[in-house]
Amino acid sequence: GLLALTLMQPPQLTLGQPAERVGIAAQMSIAMAGGAPVPLEMSGSAGIRYDDKEKAFYLEQPVAESVHSPALSRDAAQIARGAVTQLMAGYFRNRPIYVLRADGNVQEQAARWLLRSVRIEPGRVVATLSPF
Repeated sequence: GLLALTLMQPPQLTLGQPAERVGIAAQMSIAMAGGAPVPLEMSGSAGIRYDDKEKAFYLEQPVAESVHSPALSRDAAQIARGAVTQLMAGYFRNRPIYVLRADGNVQEQAARWLLRSVRIEPGRVVATLSPF
C-alpha cells in the first residue's frame, strides 16, 4: 500500500557505532494507506566520504537496520525499513554533514589544505593528511 514517512527532526549521528560506520538514529512519523500518522524510530548506519573539491563530509550508502513502531506488524516493519533506507539516502545525498570553513580556526584551515581522506574508528574520524 501507500506509505508516507516524515522526519520529525534531523537525524542524530554517532561515530564508530557500529565500528567503521556512522550510526544514524531518527524519529519519524509513518502513515500507511492514508491512515493517521504514528511514531516510528529508526536506527541505521552509513559510510562517510570526504569531498576535497567541496571541502565537505557526506554520508554514503545509509541503511536502516531497524525500525520500530507499535503500530506496525512484522511484515509492515520490513517494508517500512526499505522505505526508511530510501528516505535516508535521499536526505543525505546532497546534504553535507560538515563543511570545513575557510574562516575557521587554524586547525580547520590546515585541514582544508591537507585533508585527503577519512575513515571511522569508534568515537572518532581518522584523517589522512598530505600536501600533494
